[in-house]
Amino acid sequence: MRPVPGVTALARFVLIATAAFAAAGSAPRDLHAQPAGARANADLSLLSRIGDARAIGADTAKVTVIEFLDFACTVCQRFHVQRGDSLRRALAPDVRLVYATLLHPDFLRSYHAAEAASCASVAGGREAYTGMADRLFRNASEWAEAGDPGPVFARFAREMRLDSAVFERCRALDVTAPLIVSDMATAAQFGVEGTPVFVIIPSGAQSPDDVLRIAGNVSIAQLTQLISQARDKAK
Repeated sequence: MRPVPGVTALARFVLIATAAFAAAGSAPRDLHAQPAGARANADLSLLSRIGDARAIGADTAKVTVIEFLDFACTVCQRFHVQRGDSLRRALAPDVRLVYATLLHPDFLRSYHAAEAASCASVAGGREAYTGMADRLFRNASEWAEAGDPGPVFARFAREMRLDSAVFERCRALDVTAPLIVSDMATAAQFGVEGTPVFVIIPSGAQSPDDVLRIAGNVSIAQLTQLISQARDKAK
């Protein structure tokens, strides 16, 4: 696991919503053509769509698994390549998997990669998010050291046949930045200090003792065992 300096657990345990925002609906094409109030609502709607695209499973699930990741993290890359698909296939109907970003200061392009994955979901939903995430993990050497990673991300979007105008407009407006900042705050509140880390939360959790966690390139068996334990604690 790669530790992130300066991220510590808060003294008070707080569970915050992983979907980020509760607003629903579709964002207008030109967000900044709207009046201030309408633009704020459109931004919230867009963030809600992105949050939904980063999650697999119902928000009423008995167990929520948050995977904190960094697209430039080599351990995260290994987990994704070796076990990412297996984890998704292993999820039971009562389990929700949420992907969250925890940026490491050594990886200067990680923010841009997280933004690219989120903006892919704006153009193509959940499948586009996972498709872009797969490309980012498997081809990190192409964008992580690039002076401008934008052309690499744009090529990935074209390969996926996404609407390039929607994808590029999302990146240009930085609309997804609040979601990435929220991920960092969530990581701090759960005391997550590196990537990859899996936080397993049973519904009705009231204290840190109710929440399970495991770090590193762990096996699917280890994760499913913790999910089973969390299911037993669910209320």
